[in-house]
Amino acid sequence: MKSAKKILATILLAGGVISVAGCSGGAVYSSTSTTANWNVATSTTVEKNLTEFWRSHKEVATYSISQTDSANNSYSVKYDTESADTKYTTCFYMDKNDYDWGASNLPDGVKITSAETAAPKDPVYVFETTLTVKGKYVLASTKEEVAFSDSVVTTCKYRLAGESLKPVYSLQTIKSTAPNTLTATNKESMYVETDAVFETFYNRDCNKAVVKTTDNKNNSNSGEKTVTLEGLVFDNCQLPFALRAFSLSGTKSFSICSPQNGNAQGATISCQTAAELNAETDAQVINALNNVKDGNGNKVEDYIFFDGTASSPDANARQIRFHNVGIGINADMKGSNVVYSYAAVENADANTTRAVLLKMTTPLSFGLGTVYYTLKDLSLISH
Repeated sequence: MKSAKKILATILLAGGVISVAGCSGGAVYSSTSTTANWNVATSTTVEKNLTEFWRSHKEVATYSISQTDSANNSYSVKYDTESADTKYTTCFYMDKNDYDWGASNLPDGVKITSAETAAPKDPVYVFETTLTVKGKYVLASTKEEVAFSDSVVTTCKYRLAGESLKPVYSLQTIKSTAPNTLTATNKESMYVETDAVFETFYNRDCNKAVVKTTDNKNNSNSGEKTVTLEGLVFDNCQLPFALRAFSLSGTKSFSICSPQNGNAQGATISCQTAAELNAETDAQVINALNNVKDGNGNKVEDYIFFDGTASSPDANARQIRFHNVGIGINADMKGSNVVYSYAAVENADANTTRAVLLKMTTPLSFGLGTVYYTLKDLSLISH
C-alpha cells in the first residue's frame, strides 16, 4: 500500500471522513435500520411528506476547532484555531431534482439503460462538508516550522432513511499536509502532502461502486476502480450524517466504502447512555441550539431545541441531552477511535432535538494530540 494512503487518515478523520490504512479486517454486515432523525417526527411516512421542505431548505452547521498539545517529543502540529479560515462546516438538504439512474454522466455498471422503459429516478439527500485548516508543523530539535493551509471538501448524495440512506454519489476534494511518521529527522520528514479528487458512483442496489481518482501530485495513482459492496453501506464522507439516523444505543455494525483506499471496510459503533450538556463547558453548543437562525439572521421559532419529554418548550424546561458514539474500523493501523456526539432523540414523535451533531473528538496519529470540533452556529436557510 502506498505510504500516502497510510498517512491520509489523519486529515480525513479530522474532517469527518473515515479512511484508514492497512489491510481490511473484512466488511461487517448488519440489519441496522435508519430513521429520519433530522425531522420533528421520524417515521418513514413523515420523511416522504417532507421532501419538498428539504428541497427548499438547508440546515447549515458551523463548528469551531480546538486541540490539545502534542505528546510527541520529535515534532508537533499546531492548528491556528484563532484564524477565521480554520473551521468545519456541514450543509444538509435535498436535491431539487430526483437522481436519474439513466443520466449520461454515469459510468458503465452504474447507469441503468433499457430500450423498453425509462430509467428510475430517486429523491436524494445531499450532505456537504468543508474543512479548512491553517497551521504549522514544528520540529522539536531545531524549531524549524512548515506552514500549511489545508482543505477537505466533500459532497455526498444518498437515498431516504426509509431506503437505508444508500449512497448514490460522492465527490471528495482533498488538499492535506498530514503527519508522516512517529519520529521526524528533519522538517521534510514531518509531513506528506496530498492533492487529489475522488469521485464515486454507486449502482442503485448499492452493491457496486465505481471510483475515479485524480491525483494531482502523482498521476500514476490516477485511474478508475470498481469496488464490490455488501450489506448496509455508507460512503465515508457521509458518515457524520449517517450515524445521526441510528437509534443511539448499544453497538451496531455496517460497512464503509473508502474511495481513498478503493475498498469497503467493516465498522462498529458503540453508543453511550445519554447525558446532559453542561451549562458552563457546553455553553457554546447550547447557545447554538437555542438560537437557530434563518438566512436573514432571524430566529427560527419552530426550530427550538428542548428535551422532548419536557412538558413545554419553555427555556427554563430545556434539558439538552446527547449520546457519545465511538466508531472503530476493522483494519490494521486503524488508530484511535473517533467519537461523535449527537443530540438525543427523546421522543420520536416530538423530536425537537433533531439528533444534530454537536461535537467530534478526533485523536491525531503519532501522539500529536486531539482535535475537537464544537458546534458554534446552526441555521435553517431557504434556498
